[in-house]
Amino acid sequence: MELTMREKRAGTNKLTKEYRGAGKKKKSEILDTLVQITGYDSCNASWLLHHWGKKYLMGIDVQMVESRVAAVKSLLEIMSLDRSRK
Repeated sequence: MELTMREKRAGTNKLTKEYRGAGKKKKSEILDTLVQITGYDSCNASWLLHHWGKKYLMGIDVQMVESRVAAVKSLLEIMSLDRSRK
């Protein structure tokens, strides 16, 4: 009988907590267990164990970046004007 996605997530969540604090040998055992239980490929399973629950910045607020770039450009212009006066 194959596991549902909910059961796979619950198992991955539990194993991830053990995986993060384990040494190399224990990590290998946990990885093998996850592969056996879920049927995932070992590469995919190791990625899941490593990245589970982490948050990543996937984009940039373009308007905020543009306004900061404009502010830096104007500051550089002011500084160059001050240097030319001296």
